[in-house]
Parts: sequence; structure tokens; C-alpha cells
Amino acid sequence: MLPRSRRIPGYKVKQLLSAPVVRRTRGLTIKAAVNDLTHPRFAVIVPKKVAKSAVTRNRLKRKTMALIEAHLKDYEAGKDYLFLIYEIFGFKID
Repeated sequence: MLPRSRRIPGYKVKQLLSAPVVRRTRGLTIKAAVNDLTHPRFAVIVPKKVAKSAVTRNRLKRKTMALIEAHLKDYEAGKDYLFLIYEIFGFKID
């Protein structure tokens, strides 16, 4: 799990939803915005349309955060990244 300093607080997520899209692929959208910090921060959103069960949505979020943590140095410092997952792909859910 990413440390709290690397996660975006909830009130900032609404602002990021209007940020420009950095990358869009089938089932995944990544948005980014500049922050005043020396490190990147991250948030993951999985809507109920993707997975009805909260357990499944949280599992997807944890697995996505683990992937982000593994590739942390690939992200630009001083930016907030928002990952919107619209389709389940590549994850073993159960």
C-alpha cells in the first residue's frame, strides 16, 4: 500500500476529475494535474458499473495501487495522477 503522503485526499479527487486526460486506453483513463509537492500522488476510482460488490472494487483499487507502487519511479514528480477504471481487464477477481 502506498503511504498516505503518496495518496490524493478525497476533496482533491473532485478537482482532478476536470483535469486533462493524459492517457486513455480501453477500460482505463489516466488524468494528471500539477501539485506543489516534490513527489507524485495517486488516486484510483472504480465505479459501481464496473463491479457491483464493494469487496471487488476495493480489491481492484488495491491491485492497481500495488502496480503503481512497483513503477513509482516512472511517474513525474510534482503531479497528481487519477486512474479511472471502466472495465475489468487483466485482474483475477476471485
